[in-house]
Amino acid sequence: MATTTGSAASTARSSRPSGSCTRFVSTGRRAPAVETLIFVEKDGKTTLTNTMLHTSVENRDAHVRSGMEEGVLQTMDRLAELLGTMS
Repeated sequence: MATTTGSAASTARSSRPSGSCTRFVSTGRRAPAVETLIFVEKDGKTTLTNTMLHTSVENRDAHVRSGMEEGVLQTMDRLAELLGTMS
């Protein structure tokens, strides 16, 4: 499973109401990228939008081939489980 290496580059309030944005810059050798997570609360529900911008099509394709999709799905399942215990 692929992992993102790097550190949080910045955390800032989004221009969206009740939202926050966290940006991570991947410095991995295989597929450098900028990943942005935006959390927006509306009517008591929070939506997460996760966007990854790669430096090239080749880097994007390498990231996809690495098995990242399975890891992302597992992470979202774990997040859903955790959130289910909080309600």
